[in-house]
Amino acid sequence: MFPKPLNRLATKIIGKVPLQTVLVVPFLVQIVGTVGVVGWLSFQNGQRAVNDVAAQLRAEISDRIKDRMEHYMSIPHIVNHLNVQSIKLGQLNLEDKQKLEHHFLEQIQYFDSISIIYTGKENGEHSGAIRTKDGTLISAADSSTGNKLARYTADSQGNRVQLVQISPNIYDPRTRPWYIAAAAAKKPIWTPIYTDFLTRELAITAALPIYDDAGKLLGVAGSDLLFSRIKEFLVSLKIGKSGQTFVMERSGMLIATSTASPEFVVEGKETRRIKASESENPVIRQTAQHLNKSYDSLAKINNSQQLTFDVDGKRNFMQVAPFKDDRGLDWLIVVVVPESDFMEKINLNTRTTFLLSLAALMGATILGILTAKWVVQPILRLNAAAKALARNEWDTKLTLNREDELGELATAFNSMAEQLQHSFTSLSESENRVKQFFNAVPLGIFIAEPNGQPHYINPTGEQLLSQGIVPADSESLRQSYRVYLAGTQEIYPAERDPILNALQGKSVTVDDIEISSTDKTVPLQVWGTPIYDAQGNIILSSGCALFKILQNAN
Repeated sequence: MFPKPLNRLATKIIGKVPLQTVLVVPFLVQIVGTVGVVGWLSFQNGQRAVNDVAAQLRAEISDRIKDRMEHYMSIPHIVNHLNVQSIKLGQLNLEDKQKLEHHFLEQIQYFDSISIIYTGKENGEHSGAIRTKDGTLISAADSSTGNKLARYTADSQGNRVQLVQISPNIYDPRTRPWYIAAAAAKKPIWTPIYTDFLTRELAITAALPIYDDAGKLLGVAGSDLLFSRIKEFLVSLKIGKSGQTFVMERSGMLIATSTASPEFVVEGKETRRIKASESENPVIRQTAQHLNKSYDSLAKINNSQQLTFDVDGKRNFMQVAPFKDDRGLDWLIVVVVPESDFMEKINLNTRTTFLLSLAALMGATILGILTAKWVVQPILRLNAAAKALARNEWDTKLTLNREDELGELATAFNSMAEQLQHSFTSLSESENRVKQFFNAVPLGIFIAEPNGQPHYINPTGEQLLSQGIVPADSESLRQSYRVYLAGTQEIYPAERDPILNALQGKSVTVDDIEISSTDKTVPLQVWGTPIYDAQGNIILSSGCALFKILQNAN
């Protein structure tokens, strides 16, 4: 139950509103509130579902990239390991150049992700096989080439056939970064990323030192890997509808992306790598910039992180995950998915829900209005009929072809109207009989309202007062009818006035009143008495006081 003050306030406010509005509006408010709450909860649940799905998708894509890259990056070291083991087992001889070159030509056919397989020896000689756009070639630098780097076509036996290219300068593998780093580390290593001279693509070298049984360094085995295959894999990934991914070094330099934007630019004979934060692709650029803002250094990202940020005012989901191995790789894999890829269906469902809710609201409004009319119309007719009865239009009848509560109410109203008509007819007849009786009484009878206004004067009273009913109140009544104190020209005192005393509940009889007119003075004996209702209270609503006005015998 509501507190009484609140009930009174609600009644006061609602009591001024039409009944039809009272019936329709709360119904519509409930519908709007329910639809609004359900829609809001649906949207929030959809938003949470989007966040969950986006997190799962980012994690899945990131794991797929990591798995593929681990496999891809393991191949050069596997090739190196196989070659070094073959040398240790005597299956390959570093001095047998023709067999060594044939082996490399055969091997490179099976590892299409590798661009060059080779060895460099401690005596400065180089043997290997290289993949080009036109096929595979022998790569050699020894006394037969003048210790210059030469490239040859080969026959099916791995024999050199035709010189294709030769460097102008002496080539000594012992001075190359990959050789020096592997010999110094005495274990498998990766070189820094560089631009391949022939293909003009980003590449990296896997190097492994070769030792004899006595631990003497014989040379270094190497395999060069191009990142174009990683880029092809990233491009082939479907990341939502328009998601993107890229791999970069801790320094921020791009390695590969899933977009057409380049990872490096060629400026004359020089090649300049591009930082992710300077990429021409706005998503990659702003993603890297957000990472730089979120972390003082990219080196601090030690585990997988999921973030959200805005690109051109649109929310994006991001996952950044480290990619490391025990040979020196330390990169970052970044996956970016726009929220709009997931929200499109949710927004469509939201619009559909809104339209359905609007249709439901319109339908409910129409149904509510029709229902309210169906309920209110008989009440309005009942109200009009009641007002007609108040105007004494006794022939008013309420006809409702209904058997519900309103139909019963209409029947009860008609019965009440008939009883009222009968009662008022009886009352009118009784009033007429009373008036006839008063009119026949040979005494003056005067009836006043509670405020002193004359209500009824019988013919004898009018004759004695020399006038009928005039507008007056209890104070001006004596002046209006010229009531004086006998033998004087003073208006009769109020405290002795039979009218005022009767209205105060006193029965008073006085014989010192005179009614003065222009041609005569009539001395009167007046008896005033109040009229009570059934409860013993003076009737104030009708305010009746009855006076017997007797002409003084003197």
